[in-house]
Amino acid sequence: MKFRTACIALCLAFLLSVASGQEPGAAGEWQLERLLDSDADGDLRTVELQKLRAAADAGSHPARCTLGRIGLQKVLRARDFPDADYGDHAGYLNACVIGGDIEAMLVLAELELRQQRPLEAMIWLQAYIKLASFFGDEVVNYAGSYKVGLMQRIERAYASRRPENEEVLEYVAGLLDSYGERIVNGCEAGGCSWDRRITPSNQQPLDRERGGRGMFGRFTRDMSSAENTAMFASFLMVIDESGKPSKVLAMDSFPDGAAARHLAGTVKAGRYNEVPAGSGPRYAIIPVFVDIPDMKLVPDAPANTRFRVRG
Repeated sequence: MKFRTACIALCLAFLLSVASGQEPGAAGEWQLERLLDSDADGDLRTVELQKLRAAADAGSHPARCTLGRIGLQKVLRARDFPDADYGDHAGYLNACVIGGDIEAMLVLAELELRQQRPLEAMIWLQAYIKLASFFGDEVVNYAGSYKVGLMQRIERAYASRRPENEEVLEYVAGLLDSYGERIVNGCEAGGCSWDRRITPSNQQPLDRERGGRGMFGRFTRDMSSAENTAMFASFLMVIDESGKPSKVLAMDSFPDGAAARHLAGTVKAGRYNEVPAGSGPRYAIIPVFVDIPDMKLVPDAPANTRFRVRG
């Protein structure tokens, strides 16, 4: 127990030291489209990665959030990214959280789970739920089935070493007492919408056409046992002037690379408004997930309602 407590304390101390080094700066001129495109020249992709890392090291919040995610995805989907130095993706993700991106707490939970540290993963997830609750149930349960699936995977990773709920909540309280207000303030100041700052601000409007085959953000499937579909992926989408996606490039993919492969078709089927010839392409980062109505998070639920993990 003493060792575990020390481990958590060091983790939180690292969170502060990484985030307090520099103020956020400009995002720089790195091109995410080229970096994510596996068909692009490998050397050119490496150059974009170096630009991204320079921006992140200079204090850019969008660059830190992007590089932290990509660094983890390099571990999960090695063939999809160039071989290069991505820096400390955990450090960038920690700084991203302090900058206001509460969703990055879920990415850190995935990182800890991959490193076989389920207690730390659960602390990040439970802290996320507490902070997301501040913004309302709609935020808590956006992609709720994925979040429930993440919780199930963490529970299963405990095996016979599951900590008491009180222990987890004690660590969560310590984290939020130290950083919760700062994270919420950063989110309200724009830190949660960092992805909008890495797409051109002067591009033509992008509106999804209703009534077509495309579905934006989520699709619903009625399933009695759906853990295998509790997936989440995000894509950088390049839309041509006619309103059709010309490129769909996977960014996040959880719990593994299969999620992006399964969910990419939903994004490719989308259709958007036309713009005048010569306007150029438009860009958007699109999250996609399976929406399972019966899989929801219930903050502050009574202890006797917590689901049981089987097997």
